[in-house]
Amino acid sequence: MKPNISPSTRRSVNRTAKPSIHQTIRSVVLWPGLRLFALFIFILQIGGCDGLAPSGSTFTEIASPAGSNSQSPRLSQDANGNPLLSWIESEGGYAILKYSTMVQGQWSPPQEVARGDDWVLNGADTPSVVQLSNSLLAAHWLVENPAAPYAYDILVSHSLSNGKTWSNPLTPHTDGTATEHGFVNLYKGENDQSYGVVWLDGRNASMQSPAGHGHNMSGVALRSAIIGIDGSVYDQQVVDDLVCDCCPTALTRGPQGPVVAYRNRDETEQRDIFYAQLREGQWSTPSSVGFDDWHITGCPVNGPAIASSSDTVAVAWFTAAGGRKSVRLAVSRDGGQTFGLPIEVDHGDVGGRVSLAMDRAKQITVSWLTAPVTNDPAQIRLATFSLAGKTLARVSQTSVALETKKPNGIPVIAALGNGAGILVWTSGSVRSPKVRVFSWGSGLTEK
Repeated sequence: MKPNISPSTRRSVNRTAKPSIHQTIRSVVLWPGLRLFALFIFILQIGGCDGLAPSGSTFTEIASPAGSNSQSPRLSQDANGNPLLSWIESEGGYAILKYSTMVQGQWSPPQEVARGDDWVLNGADTPSVVQLSNSLLAAHWLVENPAAPYAYDILVSHSLSNGKTWSNPLTPHTDGTATEHGFVNLYKGENDQSYGVVWLDGRNASMQSPAGHGHNMSGVALRSAIIGIDGSVYDQQVVDDLVCDCCPTALTRGPQGPVVAYRNRDETEQRDIFYAQLREGQWSTPSSVGFDDWHITGCPVNGPAIASSSDTVAVAWFTAAGGRKSVRLAVSRDGGQTFGLPIEVDHGDVGGRVSLAMDRAKQITVSWLTAPVTNDPAQIRLATFSLAGKTLARVSQTSVALETKKPNGIPVIAALGNGAGILVWTSGSVRSPKVRVFSWGSGLTEK
């Protein structure tokens, strides 16, 4: 059954030194059917060790712009293609959304977007800051809805002053229900007067399902809306009316428009990776990236990653179809209209939580977490593939060893060009997280 949590103790960021078990569960994962999973993760992580340990000379820790008590990192690109890192810092009972851009190997001074004491924080459903044009920045974060124990809402804001000032936040979903809304991606509109939001929307899902007892087939949908810089919300669409409840979504700007990738769900509980593309203002009919035939009666909290360069779009994901745990990669060479047959990147002791980066040289780098069956620590593995030929060719693989078997959050990567890149990760325990940054193949200044 659901834990009885009062409004004062449900806050994800509070004014007590140590969170209660309910507060920690609330900050780990919120979608129905996963609260037992959250408790399990919490018990394993509560004594987690701090830090990453590079296994080999290819990784170098570099300075992180994030301070102490930081978490939920997310990477995008600024208007010049430089990595833009956003994260959450906790301070004085508040959660603070900040961001910084890396230019020529150096992070810009962190800038604050917003803060609040009623935010929802977890390692899978992370806030974001993105630069959509030379003049437009947009951001989103999640806040509790006090009308129901597990309800929360999305807030978005934008800046036309290079982050110096931000608009009053607003909610892109106008259903008014006390349900769950999250797993957001932002995208550029037709001009600098608007931007798009795509998210998982629980307005039709049952909020009364007991923890660990499956999902209501009215289910969660993938929806979108356009936000005008004048504060208007319009052109609301349903991208897919039934999707996996709590797997992160991913979005890239393809040559013909935004492409969103997500874990689908049907009436037989098949949960394969699908995608849709926004063309002339309408989302295309969802299509499968690769037919896994994975049937699972609960959300695996494992979404896809997507990246693009010119006419090439790549999608990576985790699956356990047929009992075989693996990470797969599929590539489209026609701007996301069709995808080739997927290849297997790794199998066996994989845990998923993938990230993906692509540089202008058409090199694709995939990262994923291992799930050791022994007491060995987990690893973040990276594999780079070349698109120079007609088929994908693996050109390198390396790993970073963690100092814990049960890691926090989702590692994210960004390409810096010529096979170089950065890896960002939340190290430490649930009670003392820290966003750290590693580089590979770049020769950036060491920390």
